[in-house]
Amino acid sequence: MSDEMKNQVDPDQKVTDAAVTPAENTSPADTQAEQTPVSPAPETAPQPETPQEAEFLQKFCPQCGAPLAPDGTCSTCTKAGKKSGKKTAAIVIAAVVCLAVLAAAGLFAAKKYLGKGDEQITLFRQGLLPVKVGEQWGYIDQNNNFAINPQFDSAFGFGDNGLALAKNGEKYGFIDKKGNFVINPQFEDANGFDEHGLAAAKSNGKWGLIDQKGNFVINPQFDSSFYFADNGLAAVKSGEKYGYIDKKGNYVINPQFSYASDFMDSDLAAVKSGEKYGYIDKKGKFVINPQFDYASYFADNGLAAVESGEKYGYIDKKGNYVINPQFDYASYFADNGLAVVKNDEKYGYIDKKGNYVINLQFDSASTFDDSGMALVKNSDQFGFIDKKGNYVINPQFDDVHEYSSYDKDLIAVETGDKYGCIDRKGNQVISGKDYIYQIYPDGIIFAQGKKAGVLKKDGTVLINCSYDGVGSYDSEKFCTNDDCYNYKSADSLYCYTHKPKTSSSSSYSTMPYCDFYGCLNRVEYSWNDYCTEHSFMED
Repeated sequence: MSDEMKNQVDPDQKVTDAAVTPAENTSPADTQAEQTPVSPAPETAPQPETPQEAEFLQKFCPQCGAPLAPDGTCSTCTKAGKKSGKKTAAIVIAAVVCLAVLAAAGLFAAKKYLGKGDEQITLFRQGLLPVKVGEQWGYIDQNNNFAINPQFDSAFGFGDNGLALAKNGEKYGFIDKKGNFVINPQFEDANGFDEHGLAAAKSNGKWGLIDQKGNFVINPQFDSSFYFADNGLAAVKSGEKYGYIDKKGNYVINPQFSYASDFMDSDLAAVKSGEKYGYIDKKGKFVINPQFDYASYFADNGLAAVESGEKYGYIDKKGNYVINPQFDYASYFADNGLAVVKNDEKYGYIDKKGNYVINLQFDSASTFDDSGMALVKNSDQFGFIDKKGNYVINPQFDDVHEYSSYDKDLIAVETGDKYGCIDRKGNQVISGKDYIYQIYPDGIIFAQGKKAGVLKKDGTVLINCSYDGVGSYDSEKFCTNDDCYNYKSADSLYCYTHKPKTSSSSSYSTMPYCDFYGCLNRVEYSWNDYCTEHSFMED
């Protein structure tokens, strides 16, 4: 897609409503063969080609593909504090072959921007919004008045405790709503505070946990940041091994795994021992022995997608196959009981018995969200279907940029080289923008040229397009010049807007790891050449 940003917006401009031809319950494709039962198993995000890629993929939400917090939560497709892939299936475009789904940089920043445990995700947190002027960040209110003058090298949203993560120089600390540091800049990295008033922070290369006074309650000693699951355990990395600690920082399960997931809502966690994945209980005992090439979280229906012999199936919590391995790809089960599967380069949907409910017919497909819609792609155009496979919104968009994340009313779409927003019936609400970044209940971050601002949900301008960054959008990291294609070798500013030619969303900027989709697509699935340190290859 082309995201070349151009003209400034008229502050008084209101976009007229233009129909986008919503469908009238039409069928998405010629019906294939009659619905055929599938022998006895799905549940994951876009699937990798190797166990190494599978391990990396577990860092991403199984529903929307967004980077997960270390406890497995996803602030993008669920309300903060809820578990990802459980309550709001956003958009896993079920193909590693790439799909555009979400506005990226905000995704990786979610754990910094919001923390964990917030009941509602809004753009103006505690009434304030981070904005960038030149090279410095400050905070404005909804009247576009500065409450905290630009003075920080990075700034993130305020949490419910009235504190926000901010960066001065190379160190992070926490400020109050007056802009005063309550916790002085002293950390190499940090995340937002969770609902218990604790935040992961990095010092001298190691991660620990601090309280709201900045005191370490768990001394920095781990090689990864972490949050605690509902059972009180957190997966941590020490050296090259993973184990689990309690809230006092004591090991409950000693480091022994080459990878360990969090417990999520389940009483089981997927771990990797040697080259195989299995499942342990909270005492570290294997309930399902390591035997899979890949293993994902259990859905609410008690099934988890696993890979064996390059095919995916589903097991129950005893490790028995409910749906035998037979798919090239298998997604997490959505709340409506359907999962995306792939065979012969086409995608369809099955139920928990493995029967096709929607036959294989799409070039790519997402899991269903809470509204009962799923994003699909055919002939390079995106549209939305209902649970019967009928089009709710006919395929007509070059890209669907943001869908089922912070806001449930609007969807950001791309047509040609312009962005806009449609409602859930396919009616155009906003059009003609150079870029739509993120949609919140109280505002939409957009960009015209190299400047960013905020729209109301009816398309009128709330905050003029005059800032160099808004929220987690930073124009420096979302460049507007095609020369960024020539960037290479660990260039941290290689941007989303001019990412390698792929329709998958990603956030490069300062992420500690790369985007899974673009990574593979960039080098045609050569994993080691384009990865965690942003080592981009030349075109």
